Amino acid sequence: MPFDWQAEFAAPASQTPAVIPTSASIPSPQPTIIGDQLGICISQKMYEKGIEYCKCNLRGRMILNKGDKSCSSTEIQQKLQK
Repeated sequence: MPFDWQAEFAAPASQTPAVIPTSASIPSPQPTIIGDQLGICISQKMYEKGIEYCKCNLRGRMILNKGDKSCSSTEIQQKLQK
């Protein structure tokens, strides 16, 4: 691994990573060309499944200044829970 902090997120070697079956749970929408743009129609059910799948995801960026102490994922989680 390029960075030592990534070891916290790595799955143990004995376990295989979970695979999310995309085709079984959410069918692929068919793209259509409308004028000079690409359009994709999705059903309300497909939209709600996508929202439910992403409900617990948090994406962000943490910028540290030179000399700042790095944080573990547990420390970040505790700060966000506050």
